[in-house]
Amino acid sequence: MQFKDSPSSYGWVSIMLHWFTTGIVLTLWFIADSASTLETQQQQLEQISLHISIAVSAYLFLWLRIGWRLREGHPEIADQGPVDHLVAKLAHYLLLLALALLLLTGPVMVWSGGGEIRVFDWFVIPGPFGPMPVLHELSERVHHMSGLTIILVTLVHAAGALKHLMFDDDDVFLRIFTPK
Repeated sequence: MQFKDSPSSYGWVSIMLHWFTTGIVLTLWFIADSASTLETQQQQLEQISLHISIAVSAYLFLWLRIGWRLREGHPEIADQGPVDHLVAKLAHYLLLLALALLLLTGPVMVWSGGGEIRVFDWFVIPGPFGPMPVLHELSERVHHMSGLTIILVTLVHAAGALKHLMFDDDDVFLRIFTPK
């Protein structure tokens, strides 16, 4: 069984990290995005609290995901040209950068707004500093833009995978489901 990546294929660790991260990110995006559609401010705050609790619960895992991909690199596909490989690598790195920015700005946004991070009412992570309105505004903007970047680049990423499945007649699409 191939756990680690090979020069031409993702291993089971990368595949599981990919899909678990996909599930977490989509869940967090849906929860945060739907908060604005709720009727009362209390409902919105509860929704954002759920978003924060899930994000904190997955925090170390998501950093592991980033570190694993940076350490393992990107397997090359025999049939793939250098331009396609470069575009795929850049998309992956942009996704990792946006994810890292989300992980950094999320807590800073809460703390610089004068809050503390509550995780499912299990425990509280107090802020290391008090309210800082300028930092709060900056972290809020970067967090929002990073989230949009993940959604947009993920759509491009998925379109590239579908291109391989429907037009290129290669096994690139299957590589993220099972090792070669």
